[in-house]
Order: sequence, then structure tokens, then C-alpha cells
Amino acid sequence: MDRLGLYNEALRILGERRLASIDEDREPGRLLNDAWDANAHDAWLEEQDWNFALRSVQIGMDPSVETPWGYQFGFQKPEDMVRLSGIYTDEYMQVPFRNYQDEGKYWFAESFPEIWIQYVSRADTKGGNIGFWPRSFAKYVAAFLAREIAPRLRNDVDLRAVEAEFVKRERHAKSKDALNSPSKPFPRGTWVGSRLAGARRDGSFR
Repeated sequence: MDRLGLYNEALRILGERRLASIDEDREPGRLLNDAWDANAHDAWLEEQDWNFALRSVQIGMDPSVETPWGYQFGFQKPEDMVRLSGIYTDEYMQVPFRNYQDEGKYWFAESFPEIWIQYVSRADTKGGNIGFWPRSFAKYVAAFLAREIAPRLRNDVDLRAVEAEFVKRERHAKSKDALNSPSKPFPRGTWVGSRLAGARRDGSFR
């Protein structure tokens, strides 16, 4: 489904005539373009750790960031991040990193000059590419757009029915996505986690 397909699915929910293109000069098309531009993907991507939009990266401390007191290292957040899924001390993302501070475009931490993070990305190679969206997610976004423009349409749209359709599709998309999530290990105890976090790559410990 492309952007025009999303628009026409939204219009189907609203009982409106289809668009021939996203630039067609009709009220529904203008409203949909406004809703699309206003949300710019973030509104629906930030709802959950969508598997198709997840990205995992290693981030080193930013040497240009000076911290006169408190935490020693500053880590710049990825520009394409919509929602943080987790910060970890190891490359296998098994040991969560909890001792950090979130400030604006940076995370500040102590003891670790590098961290591993997983996050929902709006990049064109991830969540920002409609071609990567599962069908259940695309239908959810269409319902989102329909709900956004329904109160502004000059017709007698049943707003309750539109809201109900949105809720149904949102639940279905989240449920389908959750089925694709791998099982997560049980949290390790504090002692085990700290020992693993301090392990060198050669298998020994600091």
C-alpha cells in the first residue's frame, strides 16, 4: 500500500469518494495531506516498539560534550529516533543499562564509554518507508488518518463508528506485531548483571 492507497482506505472508512492522486484538489485530499504533514509518521510509530521499524546501534561517547560535574559521558541520540526501546551495556542487548540521565538530545552516563541501544526509527530504511509496513499497520494508519479528518469533513460522518474502527485496527496491528516479537530472557539478578557488564571480550572480568 502506498500513500494514495492509505488515503483511499481512510476515505472508504469515511464513506467518501476515492482520490485519483494525492494532489487532487478536493477537500478530503487537502485534509488528508494536512493530517499527513502534521503527524509525519511519529504519531503512529511512537505507539509501540514496532518490529519492522526497530533499529539497533552502538553509540560511543561524544567527545565534544563536556560535563563539568555529574555524569562523565554524553551520548547523542539518533536523529531518526521516534521511541526508545532500550539501552544496554552489552552488544547482545541482554543487560539493560539503567544508570543514566536523559536530557534533550543527549543521554548522560558514567563508567561506560559506549552503549548499545534499540529504538523505533523513522528513517526511510525503517518505519519511514511505507513499503516496509505490514498490512495490519497500514490499515491502522489509514484509520488514524480517517479519525483525524472526520470532524472537519462537511458531511454527516458517524464519528463514533470511525473511532470504533480506529480502536479495532489499532489493537489488531499491535497484536499482530507482538506475535513477531522474540521471547525476552528473564531479568538477571543484580550480581549477575554487573559481572556480565564488566566482562572483557576475551571472557575474563575486570
